[in-house]
Amino acid sequence: REYYAPEYHETSKIDWNVPDRRTLLHWKPNIITNSDGQVKTSFFNGDRTGKMVLICEGITSNGKVGYSELFYEVDNP
Repeated sequence: REYYAPEYHETSKIDWNVPDRRTLLHWKPNIITNSDGQVKTSFFNGDRTGKMVLICEGITSNGKVGYSELFYEVDNP
């Protein structure tokens, strides 16, 4: 399944009048970690405020499953 993600690379092309109400902000099923099991990625928050949860799920090449939840708050500026 493919999820929509707006192109925010060029801020001059963003229509700031259209609210970003996505509930899924980032989906990247093919992230590969380094030898220490770490990776960096980035994403843009939507226009919703409040508590957010970041869910990370993974599977190793030998079938072990990993799962983690991180929580953060988005305030209205």
